[in-house]
Amino acid sequence: MNIQKVEKAINIFINRWDGNCYGIACEIVKSGLVKGRAVYGHYYGFVAKGEKWNTKRLFQRHGWIVSELGQIIDPTRWSFEGNEPYIAIFESNSEFIKDYDEGGNKLRESMTCPPPAFSSEDRIIHLEVDENIKEFIEGLLGDPLEITIKMIFWLANLSLDALSPYGCQIYKAICGVGLKAFIPIDNFDSLGEY
Repeated sequence: MNIQKVEKAINIFINRWDGNCYGIACEIVKSGLVKGRAVYGHYYGFVAKGEKWNTKRLFQRHGWIVSELGQIIDPTRWSFEGNEPYIAIFESNSEFIKDYDEGGNKLRESMTCPPPAFSSEDRIIHLEVDENIKEFIEGLLGDPLEITIKMIFWLANLSLDALSPYGCQIYKAICGVGLKAFIPIDNFDSLGEY
């Protein structure tokens, strides 16, 4: 992908791309140059010393594109590396895929606490799900008597891997009880329409 052609197509000069990663990713998708979706999360890859990024952090907040073919297309990775502008494209089996954490799910997974214990003082929520999904949810929650609002919040904030293969159905049930705001937007968007 030629960076000068992308610059023309989105009508934003390259000198304005640094620090505007998600905005640039959105514009590239909007322009139709790439079929996919702009995402936001964490970047765990190399950060050059002396650049404006904090090299002492474990990760940098970052935006990129996930193509409909599963590629990661990163129009501003060069900014972290201290390189000349280029557009990084990684296939789904590339070793560099590990540098990207859509929605912060790797971090979320590493910081997951045990589910909240059942308390009769908490508001009870009745999720409309089939029996398989109900058993799956109860397994995650430790077989509670009933599901409380605190448990729904905990469930909604698990990583997508932890919710697999029922993420869409669980999110749909959470939305069905009016608690969509509990679901991280990047995770909700990554599962698409259901």
